[in-house]
Amino acid sequence: MDWVHCNGCYICPPSREVKFLLTSCGHLFCNKCYNQPNLPCKLCKSKCMITPLKPNMSTDIQLFFMDPIDVAARLHKQLLKVLDFQRAQRKRLTSYRIQKIRSFENQRQDSTEGLRKELKVLQD
Repeated sequence: MDWVHCNGCYICPPSREVKFLLTSCGHLFCNKCYNQPNLPCKLCKSKCMITPLKPNMSTDIQLFFMDPIDVAARLHKQLLKVLDFQRAQRKRLTSYRIQKIRSFENQRQDSTEGLRKELKVLQD
């Protein structure tokens, strides 16, 4: 991650004594530049929350620090799973509807045949 740096002093990791924070407004700071979490963002002045950068961050935040190729591959796999799931559901529903249509068609044919027999009996 050659692009991670403090948006205040531009220090880059790794630095043992400096910890990095991510603001909810999308800025990165070291703990020396942003040491009071209740202050507005030093860059855009918006009220924001901070999250320390550490290995056990939520996956939503970790996503921003992953290689874009890895993110794309991961999302591609998820997309394929979604497509397969939806395709299987469509196939099941279509099969059910075809079965119902055939059943109704058989009932219609049986009813038509019964009515023809009744009509013939009435005509005779």
